[in-house]
Amino acid sequence: GAAQRLDSLRSSHPIIVPIKHAEEVEQVFDAISYSKGSTVVNMVYQTLGYDNFRKGLQIYFQRHAYGNTETPQLWDAWTEASRINVSELMNTWTSRMGYPFLSIVSEKWTEDSVELTLRQTWFLADGSYDEQVDGGQSNWQIPLFFTSSAGTTDKPVIMTEREQTFSFPVKGSSDYIKINAGQKALARVLYTPALLTKLSTAISNGLLTPVDTASLLLDSYALVKANLASIDDVVVLLKATPSVSVDGTVSYIVWAAIQGVLGGLALFLDQIGGEASSSFRAFAKNKIVQALNVV
Repeated sequence: GAAQRLDSLRSSHPIIVPIKHAEEVEQVFDAISYSKGSTVVNMVYQTLGYDNFRKGLQIYFQRHAYGNTETPQLWDAWTEASRINVSELMNTWTSRMGYPFLSIVSEKWTEDSVELTLRQTWFLADGSYDEQVDGGQSNWQIPLFFTSSAGTTDKPVIMTEREQTFSFPVKGSSDYIKINAGQKALARVLYTPALLTKLSTAISNGLLTPVDTASLLLDSYALVKANLASIDDVVVLLKATPSVSVDGTVSYIVWAAIQGVLGGLALFLDQIGGEASSSFRAFAKNKIVQALNVV
């Protein structure tokens, strides 16, 4: 979405920015503030759950009725309602620009579980991040949901370290695992080729939600443009993504992602020309026609 696109640029800025003069307000309250701001609030909601989120808002409005407030007072109200340190969680998202992408350092599969070691790194759309310059200090607290054939985690697990290991149930070593299920956290995910193949099979069989299918496509495409992934990853996912869902419908969420990826790859391949461009255009045309036949 807009938050991921804008906040992956070096020209981005944190949600919370000091205002020294009144006229600076118009410069600060832009698409980044609103788009990323709403995404961050949704992360709080997903982490706390409906009841605690609502209770925290009630505390906040009752305590500060007819008065002025600052951001920490909202965090305090949610912390009081949930007993989760919301301030610690949110400071990494509101006080600095950007967001991370997650890569898989290692994966160990058994017949009933998978153990994943994930690494978080600042994602920049132009791929210009330099860990030596940054010193590895760009760490976020990331609330993550996971889903597999065995189900979806009920509550998020918080990734707080640069590298962290998680374990989740699966149905066999050939099962899939989708990281950041439901795209609740502002983060992209770089999968290993083996896991991407498993996820592609899950997409083909209609096992993933439209949101998860679309996020896989968009994450892979963004990572390719940042020179962090192979273009083959995007093609594999595009081929696996059916034009029409297993229930015979066309998903707007999925097709918005397909359209963006197809258009971007077409422009790139047109510059190369030759058989690669013509073959891709034939593939794209066939995919679109399949959807139009249903619509």
